[in-house]
Amino acid sequence: MYENGDIPTIIFLIGLLYSPIAFVHMVIIYRVSKSIKECVPFIIQLIVIYVYSMIIVYIHTTFKG
Repeated sequence: MYENGDIPTIIFLIGLLYSPIAFVHMVIIYRVSKSIKECVPFIIQLIVIYVYSMIIVYIHTTFKG
């Protein structure tokens, strides 16, 4: 079984894997639709992923050391 500290790491890795996919998806939708409004959900998802990743990295570095 996973330890408590492993779950955020797994979510972080999923986020890292997902962000390039979301970015490419956003670019394709922008090219097809030619409007930024269609891309807003993807931009929000990317921002949330990066903010969450930063928080997890900060927590790991603060409490491990």
